[in-house]
Amino acid sequence: MKKRLAGAGIAVVIAITASGCANTIEGHALAKEPPKPALAASVSTESADFDPCFDLSNRALEHAHLRPSTKSNQSDGDVPACLWVSDESWYAVGIFSHDVGLARIESSSDVLVLRRTTVGGRHALVFSYSADPGTDLCLVAFEGGSGSVVVVPYAKDGYAVTRSALCGIALEHAGNLVDAIPTA
Repeated sequence: MKKRLAGAGIAVVIAITASGCANTIEGHALAKEPPKPALAASVSTESADFDPCFDLSNRALEHAHLRPSTKSNQSDGDVPACLWVSDESWYAVGIFSHDVGLARIESSSDVLVLRRTTVGGRHALVFSYSADPGTDLCLVAFEGGSGSVVVVPYAKDGYAVTRSALCGIALEHAGNLVDAIPTA
């Protein structure tokens, strides 16, 4: 099943601005550490008006193939962030929200833009971090709330997944969640 999902691409959401995120899901270690707060520190000082931890309904999460009961609050200060285990169990999806728009993300020296696209008709960026160009981490940011919402998948330790597959997973989850997330 993992192979099918990796090829089809299932999106995951995690914010780029949280720090100190748990590195386990349901007692299993994540293969990669969640993103560090470098981008947030350089561009964001205000809280977001959309909080994925409280504003996403169980129905929206289930539509995105995420298990509501596995919610892990990863919020750090003014950055609302939560992590959920996918229906496939071998990965989790982080969703973050902040007041930073796509233009500021794209112009950050910490960001390596992989491509520009749309998610549910909204402008979006697929990116990683320039500090570690060899990483397989992939994030999708799209317009939402008063700035942007970021989705990022994390494989459980022991699952080797390429950046390309993670980007596909992130885009799929973002597409499944976009209608549940307001815009300014």
